[in-house]
Amino acid sequence: MAATFPAAIKVFSVFHDYTDIIWALSINECHDEIVALESVVGTNPFSGTPYTSVSGAIQDLYNSKSPANHTHVHKNLGEDNQGNDHPQYMQNNGYPGFSRPVAGVAGNAPADLVPLSQLQSFGYLNSAQVQGMVNASTASLMAGAHGGAPLLGASASTAWRITGGLFSGCTDGSGRVTFSFGMTYSQVVQSVQITKLPPQGSGGCPPYNWIESQQTLVGVSGNSATVQFSHDYSWQPNMWVSFTWIAMGI
Repeated sequence: MAATFPAAIKVFSVFHDYTDIIWALSINECHDEIVALESVVGTNPFSGTPYTSVSGAIQDLYNSKSPANHTHVHKNLGEDNQGNDHPQYMQNNGYPGFSRPVAGVAGNAPADLVPLSQLQSFGYLNSAQVQGMVNASTASLMAGAHGGAPLLGASASTAWRITGGLFSGCTDGSGRVTFSFGMTYSQVVQSVQITKLPPQGSGGCPPYNWIESQQTLVGVSGNSATVQFSHDYSWQPNMWVSFTWIAMGI
């Protein structure tokens, strides 16, 4: 017959002297339960451990969170906020800090450590550098635009002004963000163009980088523009977005 343990606790029949007949089944079911118990415990269950009983191991785990032959008791360390029993780790309070640059190699595995010097060698640009490049480019365009062909709402003798930059921010409940031109076009804003980027930095909303998202220019004034982010016919509210922008006007 099948053993009751470990699915349940076996309840054995009670026998009486000189009254009940002890059948083979009576001792065989004992054998079945013992074999089931031994199968769960296994052979040499405490080999390589400081314990001789299950209760001792459970008590040590409950009280110390570490085995009895460990050199210290973790519960006395204040969740490792105190002391330095694990000097190979950086504690969550920042102690002891790094005493020299940390070496690392990038590109071999996703978890590889990248030192700052190697990251800088990749040629990545920060937002200030991008803004500087945009300013340098638009400055020459502005100089060449003076006296050019007339566009909507302006005369041929009017100097067109081109501005641009990098914007990051959180969309509102309708998936919209408004960014400033940093100056005012007094006559007309002829065009506004944006190019979505992976999120730069972080803000008070989740990162957002759906390649297939759509951006719609929904409002323009003399000093700012409003863009709406959408995907699959629905707005993308409360999401951190980044994009470069260029505006032209008078």
